[in-house]
Amino acid sequence: MRPGWPPHSARLVAAALALLLAAGLALPGAAGAQERGSGSERVRNPPRAYGSTPDIPPSKPSPKPQPAPPPTPPLPEEVVEEAPTPSSKVAVMPPGWFLAGLAPHHYEVLLDPKSECEGARAAHMRSRVEQPAGYGTFMQIFRADDYRGKRVRYSAVVHTKDVEGWAGLFMRVDGRDAAHPLAFDNMQTRALVGTTTCQRHEVVLDVPREAKFIALGLMLSGRGEAWVGGVRFDVVDDRVASTDLLGGVLGSGAFIVDGPANLGFQPNITEDEATGRVGNVWFNRVRVEHGQRSIRMKDNAWRGVFTDARVKGRTIEGTIEKREARLTVSREGQVTRIQGTWGRYPVNIELGPERLEMRWGARSRSLTRTLTEQVDPNCVRYVRSDGGLSRIDQLEVCGEALVPVPPVAQLVLAMLANGFERPARVDSVFAPTIGEPHPERRPGR
Repeated sequence: MRPGWPPHSARLVAAALALLLAAGLALPGAAGAQERGSGSERVRNPPRAYGSTPDIPPSKPSPKPQPAPPPTPPLPEEVVEEAPTPSSKVAVMPPGWFLAGLAPHHYEVLLDPKSECEGARAAHMRSRVEQPAGYGTFMQIFRADDYRGKRVRYSAVVHTKDVEGWAGLFMRVDGRDAAHPLAFDNMQTRALVGTTTCQRHEVVLDVPREAKFIALGLMLSGRGEAWVGGVRFDVVDDRVASTDLLGGVLGSGAFIVDGPANLGFQPNITEDEATGRVGNVWFNRVRVEHGQRSIRMKDNAWRGVFTDARVKGRTIEGTIEKREARLTVSREGQVTRIQGTWGRYPVNIELGPERLEMRWGARSRSLTRTLTEQVDPNCVRYVRSDGGLSRIDQLEVCGEALVPVPPVAQLVLAMLANGFERPARVDSVFAPTIGEPHPERRPGR
């Protein structure tokens, strides 16, 4: 107490101090420095003046505003494909099938989801151009392992519309060389032409032991449309007749020949039996007989007195009757063609169901098939008259010379040997019957 303070003032000051201490307060500077914190980490607050702003924990800086996420694009509407209606067509190749032939790009295949004839659906093949430059095939090919030594039947229901060429089912059995099939049928002898109604057709072939592949399908040649459905493939017994156009002479152990043979299904073909003939020139697998015999040697070589030629695929080249030759055998539709050169001049031969045209340089023969005369059932006779009753030219073509894939060397040698000008006489000299031995080599003669 300072001197001079009245006693009652001292009592008032003491009471005020007691009240302040009870409230937990102190006069400025009375409590000194205060400590805050906890544990071993303490921070001393410096003294501050009475009435100043109390300590406030510093606030954290406000985070920077984040850009708004881009709007989520709306989900695309689900596209539901409608089931095809019975009238709709799908331009897509069914798995396992493909287009082939001489001019596959001139044709197309559509799928009709509802067949007008038989089966759940049908394949619709049609031409894409006004004048197709060859035939097309809608086909498949598979290994022959499971069918060797058996007879198989491929059948289907087919109908056509406005077919200007022809259409038909086909089946082919291939061995080591696809250019020389072991068995083949394309319904050419029962071709579908124009507009036809729904009907089941079939092709039946034997599968030899040396077969590698089987091909089958639908063939269309020329303008028009064809439908195929109700397809079946099965193994049959010998009671179902074969439709093989090649005759099926290749059995176990047989060598691969240039072309088909034995259309008459002879049990054994010898070198003295004719399997084909053009005029008075006859031939078989190993021999062409036209006065100057040509014999087949190894490696598809053919030798004669004035002939030394070799077959490569569907072409024969070398020397034929003292002239250099390179001639190719091909087929378009129902016409077999021989084209190339012989000597210095071009050769063009067209053998069709109605006409036979032969041209070599400036020389030519033009004959028309006759249907009014009785001929060998294995032959077709082509004739030319002078406009009256007199016949001035004639040529018969028989057997293997007429099949879709004729033997190359035999057909070329026989055609060239007959010449490109009409003979002085039209009464043919000896012409053996197909499948019969040559009379000069008959047993006992």
